[in-house]
Amino acid sequence: MPIENDRILKNYLILCEGKDAQLFLVNYLESKALRDDQRFSQDIQVLDFGGIGDLRKYIMNLKNMEGYEAVKHILIIQDSETDVNKAISSIQNALKGSGLSTPSKCNEWVYEAKPYVAYSLFPNCSEKPIEGTLEDLCWRIVADDETGEKREDVDSFVSRFAQKHNTIRTFIHKSRIHTFLSVNDRFVTKKVGEAAKSGAFDWNNECLNSLRGLIEKAFDD
Repeated sequence: MPIENDRILKNYLILCEGKDAQLFLVNYLESKALRDDQRFSQDIQVLDFGGIGDLRKYIMNLKNMEGYEAVKHILIIQDSETDVNKAISSIQNALKGSGLSTPSKCNEWVYEAKPYVAYSLFPNCSEKPIEGTLEDLCWRIVADDETGEKREDVDSFVSRFAQKHNTIRTFIHKSRIHTFLSVNDRFVTKKVGEAAKSGAFDWNNECLNSLRGLIEKAFDD
């Protein structure tokens, strides 16, 4: 799957927040877990729209790109962070400001006019979003930890370190997943997106079912 941000190559677009999310999604769509349906890997283009405040500007630029008139569906995915309602409002304002259809809630495709539009929020990409980030999702779907023992050890270390040294006040979700990656020889130097390509995550994990279902709904329209 080509990684492009300045050209439209497919009819189904996913706009996501940041390079890590882009690489994560590309590798999920190309994974063995979705191999039975080649549309995931062949018909979708994942685009990085930048930071939270860049979505409206990116959509406006997107509308001026060659090939936009052929776009059928646009799915927007970003972190909910610590405020689900704020994240939803941010996406809705960007959609309204750029003249696209605006769903009233997560995981709802709106068919007022093409392109059809939906949005979803990490970490659970569900119609009932929760607070968190891509890193929280990654933490839940790490591979090679069926019993959860490795995650328990990492979580214990990070929590004790944060309490003892009064650190990691804001980004403990990032600290946990990056600590987990750093103690595995295969992933020690990799960011989340790079680790996704190297097999760090279980693409069959049920935590991804809502996201898969949302994309499949677009294919079925």
